[in-house]
Amino acid sequence: MTRQEQIALAVAVLALALVPVVADDFWLVQIFGQSFALGLVALSLNFLSGYGGFVSMAQTTLAGCAGYMVALTSVNAVGKGVPLHPVASIGLALGVSALAGAFVGWISVRLHGVYMLMLTLALAMGFFFFAQQNVELFNAFDGIRGVVVPNVAGVSLRSPKIFFYMSLVCSAAALFAVMITGRSPFGLVLKALRDHPRKAAALGFDVAAHRIAAFAGSGLLAGCGGIFYTWFNQRISASTVGLGMINSVLIMAIIGGLRSPIGAFTGAFAYVLINTFASGLVGAERVNTLVGSAFVAVVLASPDGIAGAAKYVRSRVRQSSLFERFVAQPASGSARSAVNE
Repeated sequence: MTRQEQIALAVAVLALALVPVVADDFWLVQIFGQSFALGLVALSLNFLSGYGGFVSMAQTTLAGCAGYMVALTSVNAVGKGVPLHPVASIGLALGVSALAGAFVGWISVRLHGVYMLMLTLALAMGFFFFAQQNVELFNAFDGIRGVVVPNVAGVSLRSPKIFFYMSLVCSAAALFAVMITGRSPFGLVLKALRDHPRKAAALGFDVAAHRIAAFAGSGLLAGCGGIFYTWFNQRISASTVGLGMINSVLIMAIIGGLRSPIGAFTGAFAYVLINTFASGLVGAERVNTLVGSAFVAVVLASPDGIAGAAKYVRSRVRQSSLFERFVAQPASGSARSAVNE
């Protein structure tokens, strides 16, 4: 993670921290809170795609594993389960999502491209039908209701400002961890396996172990998103892990930029905005058409998504004559004068 990336991330987090000063509760929870939750799930996909080079359709399933575990261990959930302390409930949910991610990686470790995509999609749909048809444990399609966010010192973490800051801090920490991982020895090995798996294996790196570990890490990220999204809705059902949500997470990741960690949250924010306000403009029955049109427009204009477009604009600005005249030349001139002195 370069110094410029660290500064940019810190400035963005500080700017978002000031949002509650000007935004109401609707924006804090329905827009930003939901965007952070879905962005964490999309980030797990961006992590696999950007560093591992494989696209998984099972990330919603991993988030659903954590969401269902939190719901089944919530003291307020309506349905069957075992109430646990909130810390134990969250830890168990994250552990289950990480193990589920490792399981998906172990099954699909030898597959690439469309074959991995289809296998992970089959696993995701299998989990969807299992949740939909299991009345005893998951309450079938009705799902588990009344999953209330825990209270700390008598204060509900579902309070708009607290929920906003909690999801913001978790998202920033996850984004920072992914960026650090990308420049760590583990991340560099993943990139080597992505670009030249045979050469990396010939150098002695365990291809299967690194890919399984990557899937486990993505399960941890998706699990964080699944917990926040379950708390946001205060319920979870089979539709949360269905094909519609699977496609939505993929659209978010692609719109934001599939190979950019920050693109996950950019795409999630754009998706939530369209999904929330488009019904008042074009009607509820045309929202999916608008989302699909925006998806096609972004892909045609910038295959790397919004993050790729921003990177292109930034490079063009740096190459422009105004930048050279007012920024680059004074800096270079001061450097020359320092050398002369």
